[in-house]
Amino acid sequence: MKAIELKFNDEMAKAALDGRKCCTSRRERKGWQGDEFEIGGVRFRILDVLRVRAREITRNYHHSEGFADVESCAAALQTIYPDVSGEDYLAVHFFARCP
Repeated sequence: MKAIELKFNDEMAKAALDGRKCCTSRRERKGWQGDEFEIGGVRFRILDVLRVRAREITRNYHHSEGFADVESCAAALQTIYPDVSGEDYLAVHFFARCP
């Protein structure tokens, strides 16, 4: 286990702290199973990291990403990663609050 840094905007940090977000998609792997990071002084642990196509993230993981629907998740991904297409792979980091 090692400490890593994952940055979240205020909205996504709140979603994670409220328990509405349990994964985050990044261009590349930022950590490994067991690595830990903090959001607002609260520790979280990475459970798994999967390579998933962007279109599958919006369709299958939008709730886990902290979004109410496919459209808002797709819009957020497009804003954050404007050059990523639906066919491109991202690293989806699944996490949980540490006990």
